[in-house]
Amino acid sequence: MKNLLIKQVKYIGSDYLYESPILTKGINILEGENGSGKTTFSSLIYFGFGGNVKWFKKDNINEHKQITDDNSNYVELTIEIDDEPFVLSRYFYKNEINIVGTDEVQSLPVNRGPKKDFTFSDWILNKLNIKVVDIYQGTEFYKINFYDLARLFYHDQNTSSDRIYKRPDSENFITDSAILKKAIFEILTGNSFEEYYTKNADYRKALNERTALNGLISNFDSINLDSTELYDSKNVFTLKNELQELIDQLIRLEDYRESINSNVESSKSNTEIISSKRRSYIQREEQLLKLKQEKKSLVLDYRKVSRLHEDLILEVTQMKKIMIANERLDLFSPDTCPYCLQKAKREKNTCICGNTVTDEQYQKFFYSKEEYFNILKSKQKNIDTVNQALESYSEDIRSLDTKIALFDMRLAEQKTEINQLVRGRKIVKNQELKEINNKIINLEKAITGYRQQIKIEEKRASLDEQKNSIELKIQSIKRDLESLKNEAGKSMDSVIANFNKKYFSLMEKALYDCRSARISPDDYMPIINSGAYKEASSNVSKRLMYFFTLLDLSLTFNIKYPKFLLIDTPENMGIDDNDLIKMLRLINEIGTDQTGIQEAQIILTTGQNKYPKEMDSKVFQRITKQNRLLQKRTYDVIN
Repeated sequence: MKNLLIKQVKYIGSDYLYESPILTKGINILEGENGSGKTTFSSLIYFGFGGNVKWFKKDNINEHKQITDDNSNYVELTIEIDDEPFVLSRYFYKNEINIVGTDEVQSLPVNRGPKKDFTFSDWILNKLNIKVVDIYQGTEFYKINFYDLARLFYHDQNTSSDRIYKRPDSENFITDSAILKKAIFEILTGNSFEEYYTKNADYRKALNERTALNGLISNFDSINLDSTELYDSKNVFTLKNELQELIDQLIRLEDYRESINSNVESSKSNTEIISSKRRSYIQREEQLLKLKQEKKSLVLDYRKVSRLHEDLILEVTQMKKIMIANERLDLFSPDTCPYCLQKAKREKNTCICGNTVTDEQYQKFFYSKEEYFNILKSKQKNIDTVNQALESYSEDIRSLDTKIALFDMRLAEQKTEINQLVRGRKIVKNQELKEINNKIINLEKAITGYRQQIKIEEKRASLDEQKNSIELKIQSIKRDLESLKNEAGKSMDSVIANFNKKYFSLMEKALYDCRSARISPDDYMPIINSGAYKEASSNVSKRLMYFFTLLDLSLTFNIKYPKFLLIDTPENMGIDDNDLIKMLRLINEIGTDQTGIQEAQIILTTGQNKYPKEMDSKVFQRITKQNRLLQKRTYDVIN
């Protein structure tokens, strides 16, 4: 895959300057005392690539005063991507990067915005042959950026040594999520994962499209419910046929109206029209008579039910009085004489009159308070039922009254029309034209309604077609996604096996008591000695060897990792100098005989003499507190 090479780093401002020597492939070491500018150098590179460096901003608690107080300052990086040269320049407090190449000059935004679809990150990832993919977390999605991937090739000193990935520029539930970290590792190492994440993004977008379309269809159906029911849910084909019939009727009526206007004599005689009107009048009179008879029958039924209602109310009233009297006087009991109401002596199973009767038969003529109450409730329900019947009769009678009134009014109108027709032929003609015009108006309204409904049904059909299309698309993408997932999984199994082999090889040399080292297949995080290793200083080796292994895989197996590693002051993480030097020697074990470290680039900033002596020739610059990285600009004074 393509590799990234930094040739030169410059800082240019009104007050301070810096220009690095020409950097090469292989290892490049910046040696310096603490506080001389080693981290500034790494930060300038990261800033030049679009990263967010908090101490380059004003009002930050640890702001870099030389830079924040400077004016018209910018970073310039001269880089090569697969031997193709580019010059990148980024001004401080401006969120765009200027790009000058052999055949291109452009300025691209750093941050993605509503009107900034293509950013510098998209440009450089495209140059590195890495796809910009969307990572979904729940309902949110996030586009992979160059500085996201840089978290695994920028080994900064400010990230805690117990972490592997560089801290994100802006931490939130997406940027530092396990999902995004896995995606970074898989995109940089698994050549099949770009297609998988792209297809997964397509799948999520299709699901969102389906959800939005379902909501649109639901709202559309809700808005057009009345018109759909009005046209009996007819489809477009049926509606168009019925529309054509209406149009044909309209044409015939318009032709007929034209013939009436152009001819003195109408096609209909006066007698025919009057006869037709009278037949219609008689029919309407018959209908009116039926309505009146129907009303008369309903009124009779209403009166019968009303009398029943009065009788029930009377019964309930009497029963309430009996219940009150019985409760107060205890008038009736099985042993009370019904004539004198005195207590009577009665033998068991014998009536007062002396006949034989069981107590159950005898007592059924006397009711307790509870039994009276149940009878009362039953009667009350009957009253409610009768009330409902009365209300129903009343509504039917009112409805008939309305219909009768309308029939009376229409009969009066028809009678007037007939009288007018009798007066002469001119009135007949005008009346006929009036009828035709009314029919034409009604037909035109109906045609307009049909045309509108056809548009509604065509839109509904279009929405249904879109829904079916999206469903097919989802199923197709889902099948492809499963296939890509299996393919990427197999590819990742191989990557993990190769990673583990190299990682353990480096770790056992970096840590004297490392007995096993591998990464978890779930989150790709390192596991040392089966997870039992707790020594804090081991975190430095664990993280640095992780980065070395990724660089090795890029040289050995040609993964997406850009064959570039930026290591900033690893000794600040609390490691012994000898252990650090021992680890840095392991750089020589990166790659193969054919594709060694000289095919990649490592930029290392470290303290004085905190690197292997044999790498002394790789030091491109030495800085001290007296000779810092950023130099005060001097101006020649002309006398």
